[in-house]
Amino acid sequence: MSTIEIFALILIGLAVVKILMLLYKPEVWFNLVGKIYIVPQLVTLLALISSAIVLYFLINAGLTITEILAVCLFIALLVMVAMASYAEELLVWIKQQDISAIIRRTWIYIVAWILLLAWGVKEILFK
Repeated sequence: MSTIEIFALILIGLAVVKILMLLYKPEVWFNLVGKIYIVPQLVTLLALISSAIVLYFLINAGLTITEILAVCLFIALLVMVAMASYAEELLVWIKQQDISAIIRRTWIYIVAWILLLAWGVKEILFK
């Protein structure tokens, strides 16, 4: 099995478990998520390290950053489909937030995206 197939199977397995739990016992899923996110800084660090590891293996499996970013667009559009029904509530919530505080809390996420986007631009425009 290739690295990409292994990653796909990990996603499939986690998604199936999540969907089944949400359909059968949603409170169990939300309790689990609540326990995981109790220390957001640790979750952020572990997710960042995990994403770097996955990115490393994807690049070594032969994918380019351009291909990875194209898949990110696909996923972002799927997330948009899910979030569209919550747009009204989200917009109200966002308007109540201090945007500079949000940026301070998510700076590592923003920096990671800037680096990935710059890498993509470099690969596309400066081959």
